Amino acid sequence: MTRAQEDHAYTQGPVVIVSFVRTEPGMFEDYMRYLDTTYKRLMDGFKKKGIITDYAVYQALPRGPQDADLILTVTYKNMAAFDDLQARTIQL
Repeated sequence: MTRAQEDHAYTQGPVVIVSFVRTEPGMFEDYMRYLDTTYKRLMDGFKKKGIITDYAVYQALPRGPQDADLILTVTYKNMAAFDDLQARTIQL
């Protein structure tokens, strides 16, 4: 084991980006339609190209007016997946 490998207390692996979304009043169904069409096509394209490994949409029960009612996750193979990410995703 090299010195660099010993200096961190974590194991390299998948990276999950989590987004908390609060839809505007009366817009939940419209946003869900967007997620089921445009967003799903985009994420499926990213998966097919190997840019991401997975994605998910979760409904949340907000406790207050500022709390999220949806949680979106996108999983990448590792931190190296972010190298040139913008250039690789603009073409899709």
